[in-house]
Amino acid sequence: MPPRRKGSQPLSPNGKSPDELVSATAARQWGAFTGAQARTAGLTQRQIDYRVSVKRWRREARDVFVLSGTRKDWQQAAAVACLSGPVGTVASHLTAAAVYGLAKAPAEAHVTMPRKANGERIRGAEVRRADLSAGDKAVKDRLACTSPVRTVLDCAELLDQEGLGDLVDSALCRKLMQPGRLIRETEGARRGARGSRRAGLGRLLEALEVWRSGAPPGSPPEASCSVA
Repeated sequence: MPPRRKGSQPLSPNGKSPDELVSATAARQWGAFTGAQARTAGLTQRQIDYRVSVKRWRREARDVFVLSGTRKDWQQAAAVACLSGPVGTVASHLTAAAVYGLAKAPAEAHVTMPRKANGERIRGAEVRRADLSAGDKAVKDRLACTSPVRTVLDCAELLDQEGLGDLVDSALCRKLMQPGRLIRETEGARRGARGSRRAGLGRLLEALEVWRSGAPPGSPPEASCSVA
């Protein structure tokens, strides 16, 4: 191995420079990364600030950055929102639905964070609060998000009957969950729900009615599954 030039960055045990390590981390997170991840890679705060000043990196939120030149899209916005939130923040609602290919991504990322955590660093996102269980969370396409079932339950509050019916049919045709499980989860969640969430879960149960015995031949859900 050739000698390292004076002033160059020290290499990690696997022979990668801090910038290479940061780039590898960003590649797993839609171009986004945290200052903590950069410091773990071996960069000082002064070096981080320099990379921002010369526009090598772009600061998106406090201590959250993206690599310049990476495409700005809804996935990156969701990753930034999750990284800028407290531990346990995940993409949810219509953003999670977009992750699963069930809906168009909203203009602002939808994220859910723990109820009692501080989310003041989150910018450019619609934030909900909930204490999600491990079963309510997943990782899909490099994004931390709610599970398919939790995603459908959450979207019930935001969609009208027609939109919710389309979402349910798409989720079940894609076999993201079994109809029986979604029905049981909806019934259980509705018992403790109030206000607009309870009303949304009621609409969801209506959308699921045709699926209670499986989509019958000739029904709209069965037809949409056949087309898919």
